Amino acid sequence: MIASNILLKRIPKRNAIIILSSFNFNKNNNKKVIILFGPPGAGKGTYGKLLSKDLNFPIFSTGDELRRLVSSNENKTNLTNTNTEKDLKQQVNSGKLIDDNFMFELVKKKLKEVVADGILLDGYPRTINQAIKLESYINISLVLNIFIKEEYLIKKLLGRRVCNGCDASYNVCDILEVN
Repeated sequence: MIASNILLKRIPKRNAIIILSSFNFNKNNNKKVIILFGPPGAGKGTYGKLLSKDLNFPIFSTGDELRRLVSSNENKTNLTNTNTEKDLKQQVNSGKLIDDNFMFELVKKKLKEVVADGILLDGYPRTINQAIKLESYINISLVLNIFIKEEYLIKKLLGRRVCNGCDASYNVCDILEVN
């Protein structure tokens, strides 16, 4: 229950709702796995960073990792037979879903690297097949499903910006000010 209390206090109550759809946060689990669900712009990254800081768990964004792989040429050694470097770059840039097996191997590798008591997954799983693979590999401790009104979601997505100098992302829209 510690995770839900930490996160729910920080949500602007009129604009976002988090649904706890699974809760298995027992101390006897070796590694806690928290999944962040929600549409693009709902605040998974924002709330994930807050929760990561409070729980001292790393956050792993599969979208950020894919963009890093595509831009760093590191993917040449990490590709499966179903993804070539060109195909992966094209899929990432067009926003298409990446092969389930490739994504599972990417997440599995990260889960093996984590030395903390837990991890937050942002952007994975995205398909039923990915969820089945993940659940067969590791116990899922908590699923947070973030809902936000469509009007706020649209304004947040239109307000997204990326700094040309350092690639930091930010938003010019404050959902507390949206009326």
